[in-house]
Amino acid sequence: MTTSTNQITVVDNFLSTYDFLLLQKLFFSNQMSWEFGSKVDTTNDHLANYQMVHIFLDYLDICKVSPHADKLNIFMEKLDVAAILRIKANLEGWKPEPYHSEFHVDNGVSQDTCIARTANNVYENRTVKDGITGIYYVNTCNGYTEFEDGTIVNSVENRFVSFPAMTKHRGVSQTDTKARIVINFNYWK
Repeated sequence: MTTSTNQITVVDNFLSTYDFLLLQKLFFSNQMSWEFGSKVDTTNDHLANYQMVHIFLDYLDICKVSPHADKLNIFMEKLDVAAILRIKANLEGWKPEPYHSEFHVDNGVSQDTCIARTANNVYENRTVKDGITGIYYVNTCNGYTEFEDGTIVNSVENRFVSFPAMTKHRGVSQTDTKARIVINFNYWK
């Protein structure tokens, strides 16, 4: 099912069941490495203001590439990606009450122009305002993504939401599962 509102597009059952289950199994295995990272709230020192991150690709960090980056090739094909800025996964642990991060655009995409890598491995300048942000939900929980206009996209496994890169949004943590895992994509078509 695909729904669109205010340039926000939600696609359920984004990957085939087989591909989804393989990916989900990887994320909940000990093969996946996670690093401690603060959330986007740089001015908030609340105890809940943290997440674990896994960088798949980051062209702002001189081509940081995960050993699992090839597992996301299926997304590149389905999204018809022309160039990538960054792909990273976020893991938020259980919290007793929902934590609302600040509204933001993804780190690195608040610049006017940046370097991106195209599908044929060429680096070029891209205008961020023409980019797309995508969020893929690895598991279902009562956490969600909220947009500044009030739109809420619930965390439902195998769901993909996309929107213009300059659209402010925030993550809201879950209280019903041990982890909320999403993959963030910053790219151009």
